[in-house]
Amino acid sequence: MSNKLNAENSIVTIIIEMTYKEDVQIIKEFIKEESGTFTVSKVNRFEFFLNEDQQKATIIETFEDGDIFDEIAEKLLTTENKPYITIPDAMKKIDDLRADENNDKKFLNDYDLFIQDLESQHKNNL
Repeated sequence: MSNKLNAENSIVTIIIEMTYKEDVQIIKEFIKEESGTFTVSKVNRFEFFLNEDQQKATIIETFEDGDIFDEIAEKLLTTENKPYITIPDAMKKIDDLRADENNDKKFLNDYDLFIQDLESQHKNNL
């Protein structure tokens, strides 16, 4: 076999694995509602897999090249009103949920740290 396998390949693959606590029907509805609202150029493939027994989800995305990260960062960091959830939207939602004493503060703090990390990573792509 040639050692030049994929030598000229610039395709970028992103695999995101996560667990969820919500009822699987809520997750399926979220996927249905959000699919197609956040679009970027150069997408070769986008797939979403659910393992209902283990409450795990996997997203697989492939792009033509790494230049896509600039476009993704611009779209996620915008403060303009969009049909998809932006990072500023997520931060506001977390703040709003913190106002309700009945919400899980540890979860919200963990989620806030996750969103802040995403924000930092995407700002580095600009």
